[in-house]
Amino acid sequence: MAELKKYNINRIMIAGIKSGSGKTTLTVALLDILKKRGMKVKSFKCGPDYIDPIFHETVFGVPSKNLDTFFTPSKEGIRKSFIWEMESGNESDIAVIEGVMGLYDGVSPTKDEGSSYEVASFLDCPIILVADVKGMGRSMIPMLSGFLKYDTSDLIKGVVLNRISDNYYEKIAPVLEEELGIRVLGHLGAEKKAGLESRHLGLILPEHEEAVKEKLGLMTEMVSGGIDIDSIVKMSQRAPSLAVFEDVTEDLRVNYLTGKRKVLVARDEAFNFYYKDNLAMLEDHGARIGFFSPLRDESIDTDTDVIIFGGGYPELFVKRLSDNKAMLESTHEAYDRGVMLLAECGGFMYLQKSIEKDGREYEMCNIFDGVCRDMKKSVRFGYIEIYDKTGIFIPEGESIKGHEFHYWDCDKNGEDAKAVKVSSNVVYDCCFISERCFAGFPHLYYPSNPWAVSKILSRNL
Repeated sequence: MAELKKYNINRIMIAGIKSGSGKTTLTVALLDILKKRGMKVKSFKCGPDYIDPIFHETVFGVPSKNLDTFFTPSKEGIRKSFIWEMESGNESDIAVIEGVMGLYDGVSPTKDEGSSYEVASFLDCPIILVADVKGMGRSMIPMLSGFLKYDTSDLIKGVVLNRISDNYYEKIAPVLEEELGIRVLGHLGAEKKAGLESRHLGLILPEHEEAVKEKLGLMTEMVSGGIDIDSIVKMSQRAPSLAVFEDVTEDLRVNYLTGKRKVLVARDEAFNFYYKDNLAMLEDHGARIGFFSPLRDESIDTDTDVIIFGGGYPELFVKRLSDNKAMLESTHEAYDRGVMLLAECGGFMYLQKSIEKDGREYEMCNIFDGVCRDMKKSVRFGYIEIYDKTGIFIPEGESIKGHEFHYWDCDKNGEDAKAVKVSSNVVYDCCFISERCFAGFPHLYYPSNPWAVSKILSRNL
């Protein structure tokens, strides 16, 4: 029988009462403050969002990854993913986990699956709740009382008030502590002094770098002056040990394949949305992973077996991508000679005939005969289950989990898979699937169906 092992990991979750409460402001500033104190920090983001992990890594140099209980719907799975990240690489002093939406918001209104609270409960993680109380007086007491009553695991250890004046904060904070029995750890000020609205969904362009650094400085200054950071650190240190079976942590990713395949991953400013768990699973299935830039490189290595084009922002670099004819042609040639293509969202757009922007069509790889356009609104958003109608990579009756969130769309999105939206059971066709490709707008989470990864990498062995 496997040995039960316990891990002592200092951890804290920053959650909000709703989207826009100020949790990102507090999280980003906290990472900056802890790093400046000389602490070794790792960060996590609840939910499927790539943006904040990219931001944390590129701006602060803080290792970051996703924790998602829809993709990984078990306590053991979330714990082993969390522990593996904290135990890998350099030693870490603390984990800072940023929530998603409101604390109890998840896949649907009827259950907490996929919520920040479910992640926190799986990890026995102390929670700091950030509440935007602009325009509120004593009404914030019953509002916060409701959040505390829903906290059946007693995880909420402190509250931070956002957009409240210094004077009123001094009056209401002791009242909240007395009536609710909760620590009030500070406030972020009456006005929104700093934010990150200028970033393009997490992407920091060189011309925006100085403005972003200035905003980060304001955020850190505001949090340092208004929040009890020492108490937050102490709360993280009081998190209980995490118990997992030894074989669970060792079996983080399952190895089905002994042969080695060369997998090239597009990674630059235009394509940078990748789940760490996906790349890790590819490696443990026998892949030798390398990276290339569709913006700068001119050719695909001839010994490549699989090319992955992840999501990103090809629309921001559409002229440069289109002008790099050598890479467009090399990609098409690789596909013609049998190289497997995996493409998601922005990467899927790159494989189309063209991307239309500002009244002009920019030529892309022309592997699929479609034109992509900005629809000026959210086209599809949310968790989905994807069923392969061809049966090439996913057996009948099985699915792979994914997520969509995009404003651009294509007039030819493929019909080889069926997507079922989890929150509403809406069904629609998507993806091009063949012996040489699995491409479409959905972002896939590979560990939700390891068989598909095994099939992709074992093709033609």
